[in-house]
Amino acid sequence: MTEPGLSDYTLLMRADAAVWTQNGQQLFFFDTRQGMYYGTEAVGTRLWELLAEPQTPAELYRLLAAEYELEPELWRRDGITFLEEAVSVGILEKRTPVRGEDGLVP
Repeated sequence: MTEPGLSDYTLLMRADAAVWTQNGQQLFFFDTRQGMYYGTEAVGTRLWELLAEPQTPAELYRLLAAEYELEPELWRRDGITFLEEAVSVGILEKRTPVRGEDGLVP
């Protein structure tokens, strides 16, 4: 992954302040800080659904790859870019994982 601080095990979740709406398989976000709109198609919409609960990029890839037959290179190019941009504009937040006896538990 290319952004410092965003690894395969960074815990991510939708930001409470994220402004979004869904129209079929399309999802639209509004960045209230910069006044910008963003949109996704089916895979991005599914990614957003999965992010209702804290997830790591590694877990997101595993789930989406099973559903959409994603290639790792495509995920790195498109999926990670989406996550990085979503964190940078405040649509997603990094969460602090809880350490349990068996390791990290979201």
